[in-house]
Amino acid sequence: MFTLPYNSAIKEGVHMSISRMLGKVLYEYRNENKLTQTAMSEICGVSTRHYIDLEVGRVDPLLSTVVKIAAATGIDLNSIVREYAASEEILKR
Repeated sequence: MFTLPYNSAIKEGVHMSISRMLGKVLYEYRNENKLTQTAMSEICGVSTRHYIDLEVGRVDPLLSTVVKIAAATGIDLNSIVREYAASEEILKR
């Protein structure tokens, strides 16, 4: 299972939207597995254009799309949600 290192966005001093965090995870997963964006789009079951938009955080994905991507790749979505929640808590302080 691929997980995002906990609080990586906070360590970088950057607040990210959930769509940007998903994009970061997709990018890291793709590079770790030496895949092209086209190959990732095929694995995830989305068009290449939509995959690219997801990876750069340009679109807010539907929950069904996120679940489909997680099932196809083994990406742990809980790690994205935890990181996002932690960054939100930091901002409230």
